[in-house]
Amino acid sequence: MQITLPLVLIAIGSVAIVALREGRLLVAALFVQWGGMVLLLLGSMPGARAAWVELVVGLVCLVLLGWSVWTLHNLKIEDVPGLDESHRAGWLLRQERRSWYGRESGLADQALLWVIALAGGVAGFGLARLYPLGGSEEVMLAFYWILLSAVLSLVVHGARDLLKLGVGLLVLLNAIALLVETLALGLLSDVTLGLLGLCRLGLVLTVSYLLVVLKVTFLDADLEDIFDARAGITGDEMALVVVGRDSTNYELQITDYELGEDPPEEGREETGTIEGETEEKGEVPAGG
Repeated sequence: MQITLPLVLIAIGSVAIVALREGRLLVAALFVQWGGMVLLLLGSMPGARAAWVELVVGLVCLVLLGWSVWTLHNLKIEDVPGLDESHRAGWLLRQERRSWYGRESGLADQALLWVIALAGGVAGFGLARLYPLGGSEEVMLAFYWILLSAVLSLVVHGARDLLKLGVGLLVLLNAIALLVETLALGLLSDVTLGLLGLCRLGLVLTVSYLLVVLKVTFLDADLEDIFDARAGITGDEMALVVVGRDSTNYELQITDYELGEDPPEEGREETGTIEGETEEKGEVPAGG
């Protein structure tokens, strides 16, 4: 089987959809995969009526989803009115924790995602040979690549990331639309093509609306942080601070406050004095 340009675009987009999580890159990967699907339909469908419908639906969906992701990415905490200091501190805490998780994940986790995506591509070759479903090898390979990218995306990140969940469901509907449009040949009516497009437009509108609602309500569209907050996972930490120390006395201040907030004015303090006899015996004060 010859590897054509549409298959290359679908392969690149499918691997990126599984491996990437950043919103703008995810929308770009979806654009590449959808473009490959349109080119495939242009070359295989007589009259290319379904291909033009896919092109229009794809552009509208990508513009809506891309606008939502870009707007939420550029939204700053200062732009949200009516927030008190506790909400701002909580938002800063979540951003700090997300940055720390991103640094700690490292290259090993990213490499694992790319390996999973490539394994899905290899599995697509086998499924296209085992279950051709009556279509050509090129169309079946494209269908299984799109289908597997949707399933892997939903399994890996779908339960904790609303954007990945929406993109995975959208790609799954794209795979179904590609199968219907290619197997039905020229028998599809305009109403059927319109319904296939309206289903995906409705899904994109729902995901975009939910992203905005989550951002406005919880100041974050990441489901991981929202689930952690609901489970009562906070960033409380206890710090032991040595305020001052010399050869004869020391002072300890124990504070218990949430990361990202200023320490309280009144804290628990413990002050002690070390006599010269203690120093001669070589004893060390607690906390020193």
